[in-house]
Amino acid sequence: IFSESMASLGVWPVLCFVSATCFFHVALGGPGLTPPLHAKGRYVVDAAGTRVKLTCTAWAGAHTMTKVPGGLPLRKPEEIAALILSMGFNCVRLPYSTEAYIRNPVVRTEYITQLPNSTGQTFLDVLDQVVAALTAQKLMVIMNNHNTGWGWCCGIFDGSGVWFNKDFPETSWLESLRGLSRRYRNNPWVVGYDIRNEPRPSTPPIGHYPVWGDTRFSPLLGTFELVDWRAAAERGSAAVLEEDPSALVIVELLHFSQYLCPYQLQQYPFRVPKDRVVWSPHEFVWFSDGTMYWWYACDVGGFSSRNLLVSALAYAVLGKELEKIFLTLPMILVAGAASVCLVAFLSIGRRLPYRRLLITLVVVFLLVFSLAAYLKATSPMRDIESYDDFAKSRDAAYGHILLNETGPVWIGEFGEAWPSEYWIWLMRYLKERDVDFSYWVLDGERFPEIAEKFGDVANMAGVGGRWEFYGLLMSDYKTYHHPWKLQDLQYLMGKRSNLSDETLQRMAEVEAERSERREL
Repeated sequence: IFSESMASLGVWPVLCFVSATCFFHVALGGPGLTPPLHAKGRYVVDAAGTRVKLTCTAWAGAHTMTKVPGGLPLRKPEEIAALILSMGFNCVRLPYSTEAYIRNPVVRTEYITQLPNSTGQTFLDVLDQVVAALTAQKLMVIMNNHNTGWGWCCGIFDGSGVWFNKDFPETSWLESLRGLSRRYRNNPWVVGYDIRNEPRPSTPPIGHYPVWGDTRFSPLLGTFELVDWRAAAERGSAAVLEEDPSALVIVELLHFSQYLCPYQLQQYPFRVPKDRVVWSPHEFVWFSDGTMYWWYACDVGGFSSRNLLVSALAYAVLGKELEKIFLTLPMILVAGAASVCLVAFLSIGRRLPYRRLLITLVVVFLLVFSLAAYLKATSPMRDIESYDDFAKSRDAAYGHILLNETGPVWIGEFGEAWPSEYWIWLMRYLKERDVDFSYWVLDGERFPEIAEKFGDVANMAGVGGRWEFYGLLMSDYKTYHHPWKLQDLQYLMGKRSNLSDETLQRMAEVEAERSERREL
């Protein structure tokens, strides 16, 4: 229940009825949970029909060049598993790469010194021990095919935008899903498989653009080959269910898992048993520009018009930057003055020094200014200026899946380093919609310090190097990085009655800033 301080900010209370009138009792893991799980309407439920809210965090590392989950040079996997449980989570998302599964290399001793035997251990050997440690605590495990080649994720140039590349064809991806499902099918606490992380445009050497069902129209004017993520996800789901019919299959959405419109699901329904499927969007603050477009596209029917998508791309690539520079009050005043000057220059005789140069400069400025105004006026983007806008945009992009009871929604990744306005809105949205989630990420580092010695950090520079600022833990794998953030997540779990004091204080500051802007 929201406190008075939240109510004073105009936040609608969220009422959680825990009584005999509830349709579901929420199981948070532990002895009360009876696997296997399945989907029922908008919820995940256990074998007894009890609602199970998946409240997870990702334990990263096995998808990178170290090929093992983080922290094992410092802590035993049993210690980390116990800490995760004590934080209130009931499940863990374990990312891995197709390459690591196919090659199954022996990992460096230095990365696993806390294992009972750190010599000669393969990728799968270590994964087995981590899974055993987690499930011994009755923490549910969701395996995640995170990338194709081992390394960091995610961009369009990393060779992992789609589920295959020149080194590892689709059959390798399917083999990893099939093999892991077979490997863990007798462990009831390995409950699901997130079959592919963030389908997205991928280049080079051949550009691929994932779509849902319809590959007839190229949104990027022929520069990418369209590939059908729906059909691939059906094949990936079949690979899992062939080996473990009781598993959940988690299906991520399009374009970095940002959206899947209602009309797309209606025109191209997903042909996998509905009780096996959980849908998984991702949420990060830098996704907001894209969500402004998906909000519009999903509302109006989306990609039926080439002009619609081209205008969105033009605005996203060019117009947004021009807007930042030119569509400000000072530049609007400059444009007005420039127009007056242009009229004056054209009226004054030819004796004005540098007349042609001045006229050329003014005309160029006004043309660019006009282009910025035109792109802004014709763009299908919708600005997200309030929580209501935020909620409507998310409902259009993915929230409709649970609201229409197409299936459960599990936010497979989200994270933030401070209680920003975006974080505040996301916390409210997840609470009001009662969404399952997996926070990115547990780890306070992307790789152990010793990895630099071995060069196992090849593609980390572009993502900020070693430190993981979203991490729940520090790099010692025992100290909380941001206690306020864990408290906010525990609020979503139902273990706290309110958000953290830090987030509530920031909410008050945000509202004060908005009040000042309204007065101005």
